[in-house]
Amino acid sequence: MDWLTYHKASEAYATKAHTALSDGRNHDAEKLFRRAAAAEERALLQLNPAKIRTFGITAVSAASLWFKGRDLPRAARLVQRCLTQPDLLPPARAQLEELRSVIPSVTAQPASVTPPPSSDAPAGHLKRWAWC
Repeated sequence: MDWLTYHKASEAYATKAHTALSDGRNHDAEKLFRRAAAAEERALLQLNPAKIRTFGITAVSAASLWFKGRDLPRAARLVQRCLTQPDLLPPARAQLEELRSVIPSVTAQPASVTPPPSSDAPAGHLKRWAWC
């Protein structure tokens, strides 16, 4: 399969996750976010290395979906791997670094799909990943 096929699957799972979340089915939403993340990460592996903008967008999306699915170790590993890419564009690098800085504070909180921002986190830091 190619990038587009995996990416579309990720979008479909993410849409279902948002529906489950708005219906109050947080556990189902987390599972669907993890499925979306797995598909988006597979999409990332299919990318042509020359597509650096698409790589950054897909990397942020996949890491954010792992975050929303509360698989924080996988989110952290993916963020770390992507940050080692020398061609990563500054906007994607900044978003991944911000996500990396938020993960430790969320790990200490009780489980929920979208934890409240901590007082030391930048205002609106979770809104950046709301599009996933």
